[in-house]
Amino acid sequence: MFRMICLSAASFLAVSACGGGDEPKPVENAAEEAPQPELAPEMASEEAPAEMEMAEEHHEHHEIPAPAAGEDMRVDFTGTDGEATGEAVVVSGPHGMLMRVDLVDLEHGFHGMHLHQVGDCSDFDGGFKLSGSHINPTGKEHGLMNPAGFELADIPNIYVHHNGHARAEIFVAGLTLEDAMDEDGFAIVVHENPDDHMTQPIGGAGARVACASFNVF
Repeated sequence: MFRMICLSAASFLAVSACGGGDEPKPVENAAEEAPQPELAPEMASEEAPAEMEMAEEHHEHHEIPAPAAGEDMRVDFTGTDGEATGEAVVVSGPHGMLMRVDLVDLEHGFHGMHLHQVGDCSDFDGGFKLSGSHINPTGKEHGLMNPAGFELADIPNIYVHHNGHARAEIFVAGLTLEDAMDEDGFAIVVHENPDDHMTQPIGGAGARVACASFNVF
């Protein structure tokens, strides 16, 4: 009987000893012992302004390069606040004119863009109405997809990225720069909505939000 009690006690002590050895360390001790990346907060604070600067740079307008054929005219776009919001470069060819446009601070998405009869964008606070209506010497209906179209003023929509920046190169067939540059010039007008290329008179493109004036005034 005494031997059995001793064995039981010894077994108890062994189990107790093993259990005590496997006891996990307190969480707070593990946290204190684990090395912490002290530079991480500093790096984050230093990188944040750099990322912000990069984002801001996307909104800045940089001079658009001319087409390989050169350039005949380069003008600024004006926004509805009267400030420059990009530029347009045009070079004339034997069968039409090649345009490059670069715009900033526009709403994300597709925007209609047309050629207007008068090179006057001075009424920025009045919706650029002085630029007149579309260039349309053939008297056709509006819309690239219209069976009864299209006007020479009609060109594809441009796409504005999430950062408000758009850049495009477009060839306007059948309208040379010499033809467009009559006594009152012409204008490139950007609209607030996309052109559906069918609806009269401007494809549902809405208000005029930017204007580039080509003139000899």
